[in-house]
Amino acid sequence: MSFQPSSEFLLEAFLSNPSEAIVGFGLDGAIFLWNQAAQALYGFSQPEIIGKSVSCLLPLYELPAHENLLQEPSRVASLSDAVAERLNRSGLRVSVRIQRSPVRD
Repeated sequence: MSFQPSSEFLLEAFLSNPSEAIVGFGLDGAIFLWNQAAQALYGFSQPEIIGKSVSCLLPLYELPAHENLLQEPSRVASLSDAVAERLNRSGLRVSVRIQRSPVRD
């Protein structure tokens, strides 16, 4: 029998690096996870952004790919590591390295 860490353990390990911005969103696109590094990078506080659509962080040209991702989440594996642009609070583009990791329970 192999050891399987709990979802809580994996999430805690995932959030343990304070220098990485973590943005978690559901299949409806609503943000449910936002850490301090995300706040520093994007300029939105956690109360301001939780429940909003992650599309508010995307440039217009990224929206079709984002909609496809929400409709076909199994495609995450092919998009797991990339450089992309995102928008901060003032609308300026920020270059970020994206690592997508599906969380299922």
